[in-house]
Amino acid sequence: MKLKTLCIYLSLVLFSCNSFIQTIYDDTTAKYNAYFIANETINEIEDDLQKNLIINYDSLIELSYIIDTNQVSNIKEKNSKSVEKLSILIQTHPESKYVYPSYALIGKSRLLNLDIRQAITTLKYVNSKSNSQEAKYMSLVYLMRAYTENNDYNAAVEVYKFLKNKPLNNNLKIEYYKNAYHLFKALNIQENILNSLFELEKISKKRNLTNKIYFAIGQIYLKEENYEAAKNYFLKCIKNNPNFEMEFYAKIYYAKSSNTLKENEILAYFKKLLRDKKNVDYLDRIYFELGNYYLFNNNYDKALENFSISIKKNQRNKALLFKSYLESAEIYYDKITNYELSKLYYDSAITNINREHKSYKEIKEKSNVLSELVKNLEIIRQNDSLIYLTTLAENELLKIINEKIEKNQKKSKKKSSTLNNRNIILDESKIILSRDEIGIWYFNNPTIISRGRDEFISKWGDRELEDNWRLLSKISFSEKEQKAEQETTDNILSEIAVEENDIDIIS
Repeated sequence: MKLKTLCIYLSLVLFSCNSFIQTIYDDTTAKYNAYFIANETINEIEDDLQKNLIINYDSLIELSYIIDTNQVSNIKEKNSKSVEKLSILIQTHPESKYVYPSYALIGKSRLLNLDIRQAITTLKYVNSKSNSQEAKYMSLVYLMRAYTENNDYNAAVEVYKFLKNKPLNNNLKIEYYKNAYHLFKALNIQENILNSLFELEKISKKRNLTNKIYFAIGQIYLKEENYEAAKNYFLKCIKNNPNFEMEFYAKIYYAKSSNTLKENEILAYFKKLLRDKKNVDYLDRIYFELGNYYLFNNNYDKALENFSISIKKNQRNKALLFKSYLESAEIYYDKITNYELSKLYYDSAITNINREHKSYKEIKEKSNVLSELVKNLEIIRQNDSLIYLTTLAENELLKIINEKIEKNQKKSKKKSSTLNNRNIILDESKIILSRDEIGIWYFNNPTIISRGRDEFISKWGDRELEDNWRLLSKISFSEKEQKAEQETTDNILSEIAVEENDIDIIS
């Protein structure tokens, strides 16, 4: 009997040991054969998305990657491999503790692939079925981002509140606060954005992320006009050895935050930035910020001067061109009251944005109103001039007319000479293209279009688009030249209202 009992006991011990060993084996093979590789693949995808992120320093910067439809095709293959690895793990090691974390990673992969519905379903399944707290927390952190991407902000906020005081490990806590920042940035809740940044500041170990945190906090303080705090955070960013682009913008924002400094100190700081050879590709931005500084201090002439330089130095940065033109237009409209120039700058601003831009409709309407206003102002000016001319003695009137004719003739000769010179230059240089122009479709390249237009005008003149334009326009163009040469004092006099009734009508 004792022997039988001993045998049963030994059998149970051996079975338990085998079961324990099998569990350890399942967990180890699951972790290092599939879970680890899949997790590394997902980390690579996130790193690639982060590298491809174009940071817009003119608005509150992103801390994390943007999940973009344009990039889904580039990561699809890697995503499929990670899901395949994790699916094999779940099938071959169903008792492993890595089964539900694997489901959570599958949910994240689907999120990165913008398969939002499937991602939400998978992550909710993990949260409801898993007995592992770690797997539950993982799924909820990813679920918060999935809800945000799905614009279900109420659900995302509920997940945020639930996780707020949970004991997350450091890496998961960083992802939680980055996702919270992304959520509240979309909702524009400033207090929660700042709280997320402050929490991240405490736990971030990576320099790249820390610099973004410093920069974002500085941006918020600058917007709140807390200039001293903003300046301190931008200085923290500068001292923490950020990449070149971030360092440059941190210096620009540091200057914008330095309102307590004297004017000569601010200008010296900007001059230092201009002298730095590393900033040669950012001169347009420096002059734009100088323009903003002068605008803030109501020095409109200097503001316009620097916006103009920024436009000339601009190297295909359409967003900055738009801002430079728009700021100039606003100054001419609101401050100097020069509607003609204001209209021209509004027109230039519109050419640097697309129709989907939030300001397009407003600027377009303002430009159209100004077009009508400028026309009417021109009519008024012309009528005032005509009324004035009728009050002059005949000899004074003849003197003014003759001076005008002489001036027009000089201008015509100068224009003709310029066109001839331009024709010679075009003949020599028309086949020369810069590297940037090679391979660009003709109508996508404003430089080539302008060159082509100049060449056409130099050969054919400024002609209207019509049938048989080569023949008809030659005739009309020569007729116009003859008429211009035949302009006489009598022609101009006949256009001047000298009757009293005419003056009343004009008035």
